[in-house]
Amino acid sequence: MTRDVEEMLARARDVFERIPVTPEQTQARLRQVQRGVASFGRRLRRAFLVTTAAAIAVVLYALFGAPIGIGGFLLSVILLPLIFLAAMLIPGKAPPKREQLTALPPAALPRSTEVFLESRRRALPALAAPQLDAIGARLATLEPQLQKVPANDPVAQDLQRLLGKHLPEFVDSYAQVPPSLRTRDMDQQLASSLSTIDTELRRASEALASGDKDAFLTRGRFLETRYGKDAGEG
Repeated sequence: MTRDVEEMLARARDVFERIPVTPEQTQARLRQVQRGVASFGRRLRRAFLVTTAAAIAVVLYALFGAPIGIGGFLLSVILLPLIFLAAMLIPGKAPPKREQLTALPPAALPRSTEVFLESRRRALPALAAPQLDAIGARLATLEPQLQKVPANDPVAQDLQRLLGKHLPEFVDSYAQVPPSLRTRDMDQQLASSLSTIDTELRRASEALASGDKDAFLTRGRFLETRYGKDAGEG
């Protein structure tokens, strides 16, 4: 199954690379495919477990309960595939609501906020699509960065307010306006504000990376001093 998933992702990556879109859009679509594949895998495992449990229950009942006979056997043959299908069709985890984002720690916000934004994409104008893709790419970069810093880090705290409160509230405030009453100015304001948020996320990412950059440069200088050409002389 893992090989099948990898092949699906590889085919999706090949298709998206052939389409003339920005790198941010390509990354956003690939992350959507990855989430879809993961969701399908979870539903498949759930359906398999539920069907297996039902089959075991039938066997145990036939062995230790009452004989099911040919009629019961045929009925189970019909019902088990239906149980599998029903388990597959049960929806997966719903996108987080705005109120749920406020309670999440900083490290969990990038992925949850991106899923939230994707769930609102259809309610937003096409004019804002590039900004949404850029924010999604920025969130993908921030996710591993926030997992390495404590929740009380000042940058993490700022991002928690931005991603858990201000950004979702702003997006929902636009989506709540009836489509017939939205104006071009509102669309432009939305795109402009999302661009500002993207810039702020870039600054936060650079701030979180500054320590890693300093550590890299320090280690590089140490290696040059310790093992450089001049170090071996004498």
